[in-house]
Amino acid sequence: MTGGPIGHQAITASAGSGKTFQLAHRYLRLLASGVSPEEIIALTFSRKAAGEIFDSIVRYLCDAAASPDGAE
Repeated sequence: MTGGPIGHQAITASAGSGKTFQLAHRYLRLLASGVSPEEIIALTFSRKAAGEIFDSIVRYLCDAAASPDGAE
């Protein structure tokens, strides 16, 4: 990934506004920029949302591993 370092970020928004999408993609951007998974934290208020974030990250990584188009 090109560009400068990625700093800390807080995402606040109402329900259904795409926070899970934003958090999952930010996690992947951090990984792509070389940040170790042990150095990344994503906080949310519910187990359901945490599971959705985790599932999204795993799904995106599986898609990327399965094909060059998925990696794009």
